[in-house]
Parts: sequence; structure tokens; C-alpha cells
Amino acid sequence: MVSETKLKPYSKDDYPMLSEPKFIRFKFRKVGDLQFISHLDLQKAMGKVLVRAKAPLWYSKGFNPHPKLIFALPLSVGAQSECEYLDVRVERAIPPLELMEHINFELTEELRFLDAYYAETKLEDIYWAEYDFEIKTCGADEAMACEVEKLLTGEQVIILKKAKDKYKKIFFKEIDIAPYIRDVSVKFEDGIVKINAKLSASINQTHPHINPENIVTMLKDKLGILSGNVTREQYDIMRTRIYFEDGVTDFR
Repeated sequence: MVSETKLKPYSKDDYPMLSEPKFIRFKFRKVGDLQFISHLDLQKAMGKVLVRAKAPLWYSKGFNPHPKLIFALPLSVGAQSECEYLDVRVERAIPPLELMEHINFELTEELRFLDAYYAETKLEDIYWAEYDFEIKTCGADEAMACEVEKLLTGEQVIILKKAKDKYKKIFFKEIDIAPYIRDVSVKFEDGIVKINAKLSASINQTHPHINPENIVTMLKDKLGILSGNVTREQYDIMRTRIYFEDGVTDFR
């Protein structure tokens, strides 16, 4: 546990029942070594943490009751984030920030809730996600940074995206993601190629979600980065902010 400070004990019964269940939205970070746990493991861990924190969860009815937890934009293994979102349905009128305090008592700094409030928007309203990439690779210099920026801001940015046919066989198809990248900047600093980019994060079919790993894979294929000594080369991906459709207003 992060803190040794004792929290005032509470019971779910301390708070009145809601006339109908509501969603509390939590913003949280997932960084450090926790970048290597899968989304499924995160789901399991978060469910246990909420129970330990005595969250007044709403449970479905029927033979196998379960709480309602909805995560936005699951991360790929190996990516970090300072802006993950989780909607949790509760049945009692507990102040969100008070519940967050009890949840954080069960967590570490690498997995920590940063904000909590009753949700008034839908997770489907998410449209863009901003990422910082740091690429440490052999031969990295100003010229490489310029090549990376030229590639990411071109009229076409072709990647190979995994898909399934009607028989559920996996294949790869080429897609142009140029319309789904915005506000790209690239610089070379301290021996590292640093990229900042907003990528489409929508879940609708007309504006697809772009996995940041696709960007790294494309740079490997097109520019040959990260193809040298694997013990000396590495890259990091950090999701920093999420936006509504205008690409300017922070999602909340």
C-alpha cells in the first residue's frame, strides 16, 4: 500500500441508496512495471481492489451477478498511460473523491486513481488520444528525426493492420492512417528521437482506433529503426491526454 495513514472506516450502508444506479468515472495512471500486465489482468485486479475498498458496486441480477466496470481504450502491453478511464456503476450516493481515496489506499504509485466524478458524458465520445514516443535506436540523429516527421506527416501513411476474414482467419491489410493522425511533432534530444502525436481513438467504423504500436512497427519497416542491437535499443510509449472530437477539449 502507498500510504500508512489510517483511513476512517466506513460501510456501504453509510450512504443512501440511489433511485437508480449511476456511473462514477475514474481517471487513473498505469505506468512503470505495470505496463507489462495485460488488460485482462488489469480488469481482474481492479475488480478485487474495488471490493477491498468496499465500493458500493451495483451488481447485475440473475444466476451469475457481476459488477459493471467499463474501461476506455485498453492499452497494449508495454504502453504506459497517465490518462486511463474506468466507469464503475454504483448503487449508493457515495462522494466520488471519497471513494477514490479508499481505492488509492489499496494501490501503488504505478497504478493510482487521479480523479473521480459522476459521469455526464459517454466513453464513446472519446475521439483522439495524445501519445509521447521515445525511441532510442542506433544511428539516431537530427536527420532521422526529420525522416520520421516527414513520414508521419505525408499525404499517405500506410500501415499493415491485422484483420479477420469471415472464417476468422487472421490476415494483414494495408490502410492509410494519414487522416487519423494530427498535430505531429518530432525532435532529436539527448540521443533519443521523441515524437508527440494525436491519434484517432474513436471506436466507430468511420474514424477507427489507431494503436500506437502500429506507428512504431511502421517506422521499423520504413526506416529500419530498432533493427540493430536489441540490448541497446528500446522505445517507450506514454498516453498523456484524451480529447473530444475537436481535438482540443480534454475528455471528461
